[in-house]
Amino acid sequence: MSPPRGLAIGVVGAGTAGSAAAIALARAGHACTLLERVAEPGPVGAGITLQPTGQAALAQLGLLAAIEARATRVD
Repeated sequence: MSPPRGLAIGVVGAGTAGSAAAIALARAGHACTLLERVAEPGPVGAGITLQPTGQAALAQLGLLAAIEARATRVD
């Protein structure tokens, strides 16, 4: 019997960073469980600013263009 390929990982928080981390880890072959305390996440009236490092991470995941299409740029 061969050893398991990846790890079983729990990611706490389905915000931008938690979701991106879970996607990256799953794509790397790990079994991820994403934990969020809110039953149905949704807008809460606050904006989210994505700094260049966050944008780079989303670009690496192939998600930045889709997010930019729905975002409003702040200059």
